[in-house]
Amino acid sequence: MVVGFAVNVVWELGQASLYAGRPPWWVYLRAAVSDGLVIGAAALVGVLAHRLWRGAFWPVFLLILLATAAFIELRALAQGRWAYADAMPTVFTIGLSPLVQLAVTGALAVVVAWRGAPGGPARSR
Repeated sequence: MVVGFAVNVVWELGQASLYAGRPPWWVYLRAAVSDGLVIGAAALVGVLAHRLWRGAFWPVFLLILLATAAFIELRALAQGRWAYADAMPTVFTIGLSPLVQLAVTGALAVVVAWRGAPGGPARSR
């Protein structure tokens, strides 16, 4: 979760210009904490799936993160919590950057956190 938080702070700040308006700095930190928790929970479910079906970690993990990202974005947009700047590329009305954010940062966090762990899902074949 710590690695997930750290990479999401960088991502949140990097994509800030793709959103309309500028929220205060703590909004980015809160989003990164939430993202880290989601990544940790998805990793846990992925590990459990991997124990039941060898090789299931990555598909389950990435599917959870992509679905969660889509849900978060659609809900926030519907509630008017944020809006995209014209520079944000979209896929089915969802911003591309936030859509892939959890999957990319989650995969990076898992690879970094589990690098060298014997038998860890990141190393299993």
